[in-house]
Amino acid sequence: MLLCLGVALGQSIAQNHIEWRTCDRNTFAFRYPSNWQLDVSGIEGTAFYLEAPLSSKKDKFKENVNLVIADLREFEIDLEQYAHLCLTGMEQQVKDFKLVSSEKHQQHGLEYMEVIYSADNKGTPMLVFQRYWYKDKKGYSMTLSSEAKSFQDYKQIVIEMMDSLQIR
Repeated sequence: MLLCLGVALGQSIAQNHIEWRTCDRNTFAFRYPSNWQLDVSGIEGTAFYLEAPLSSKKDKFKENVNLVIADLREFEIDLEQYAHLCLTGMEQQVKDFKLVSSEKHQQHGLEYMEVIYSADNKGTPMLVFQRYWYKDKKGYSMTLSSEAKSFQDYKQIVIEMMDSLQIR
């Protein structure tokens, strides 16, 4: 038991000593770990794409986070409807989609939906963690894609990234 406690404390301490960088753009800003690779080129329609380093030589999947900003001026929808549209699209596109949780929260004066779903990526079990925001006729979707077995290793760091997101 002492060993387990030591490992848990070690993980917690390691997270507290992460060196953070800030990505500051016209419409948003957020913090991310300095050892993650940031791409703001617009790859695959994202506002940013961020890759974690591989955790070992055996690791074949780079956990990643991205932000998609959707122009919704043509639609009369709210946060719940935006989240529902996104999830319906994922359910139709993603193999073995299964909704794990969906909750509404508020932070920095802005409501958001927090969603976790499981999926399959070429035979690899995945967990996807998303937050959806709706502000000024724009939908924001920030997503962590992770192998299911590694999800807990990344969840807290990504929550800190998501918590730091400032939508302007």
